[in-house]
Amino acid sequence: MNKNVILFGVVVLLICVVFSGCQENNSVKLQITNHTIIEAGGLGLRVEGTVKNVGDKSVDSAEVTVKFYDKDDELLATKTQQLQDIAKGATADFSIYYFWNEKNFDQYDHYNVSVSPI
Repeated sequence: MNKNVILFGVVVLLICVVFSGCQENNSVKLQITNHTIIEAGGLGLRVEGTVKNVGDKSVDSAEVTVKFYDKDDELLATKTQQLQDIAKGATADFSIYYFWNEKNFDQYDHYNVSVSPI
């Protein structure tokens, strides 16, 4: 019985050691460094900004999401743009439109912008 308990303990310890080495020290971290919304020459609104890779490795693909809301915080529209190949420490610009002829455009009050790796 003692041998089985010791053997079980050794197996558990080995499993813990093996899996603890599987974690990557590299992390993907993207940050919106700036953004602004402007009128897009009679087309509607355009959100422009910059994403920075502040992580430890390059990002193959990322998605910027802009959500447009009315004054009651009801979601009117969600727009996205994909960005490719953002090296460690590099930046990438985005530009996302909300056109005047889209549903609920006239109710627009504010927006939210986010970014995530995909």
